[in-house]
Amino acid sequence: MGATPFALAYGMEAIIPTEIGMPTAKTVVQDQRDNDEELIRQLDWADEKQGDATIQIASYHQRAIAQYNKKA
Repeated sequence: MGATPFALAYGMEAIIPTEIGMPTAKTVVQDQRDNDEELIRQLDWADEKQGDATIQIASYHQRAIAQYNKKA
């Protein structure tokens, strides 16, 4: 007994590659670049959604004012 499910299924123990087990300078730099790019994409998306919301709010206010003035 004492065998892992992987060893039972494949007849050998799993070996974790160094790139996965221990980050290297190359993977750390690439991960940081990927994180920076994703952060920029997310900030751009948030700015776009904020602009869309501002337009929607202005449109709502105009409709509310028009409706109010129509009743008066």
